[in-house]
Amino acid sequence: MLGLTSCSPTDSSQPDTIQSPPTDTFFDLPTVVEKDQLDSTSLSAKQLQDSLKELTPPLSIDWEGLSDLSFEYRLHDSLETYIDFPVFGAIPQAYNGLEVQITGYMIPVAETGNDEIFILSAFPYSQCFFCGQAGLESILDIQLKEEPKRKLELDERLTFKGRFRVNNSDLNYLIYILDDAELVN
Repeated sequence: MLGLTSCSPTDSSQPDTIQSPPTDTFFDLPTVVEKDQLDSTSLSAKQLQDSLKELTPPLSIDWEGLSDLSFEYRLHDSLETYIDFPVFGAIPQAYNGLEVQITGYMIPVAETGNDEIFILSAFPYSQCFFCGQAGLESILDIQLKEEPKRKLELDERLTFKGRFRVNNSDLNYLIYILDDAELVN
């Protein structure tokens, strides 16, 4: 299971307030679906995914859409203990398996001992999930298609495209995964 134990800002001049995540675009949906209809109660995941499949990939997804989830406290069989399992709303479920594009901040994970782990966050390092400033829905496990051609820097704002996947069973990965990811900028 991925876990970081030390999180301190690299720049002490950063403000103490939480910044909003980058939202260059909302959802790349057909005009028949209005932005205010995008919630778990108004559209089913299947209806939303059918609309999304009509669009040209990669589809833009933002962090607000990924916050459409809740958690259910239940027994994990192999661990023999109770943990919170994600229950995904219509929006993350609709994007599951589709090619998407998302923008966020690189988070350092070299301290885990694995230089092949890349995490994208809605927030800069000092405000990220690992520092207790945000939820699991604000980070994404980046599974790169190939090695990056350059070093990806802490808090660098980047855009990736790849196949989006929700994860509610494998504790070795985050709840959101971008498979075959490629750096766009």
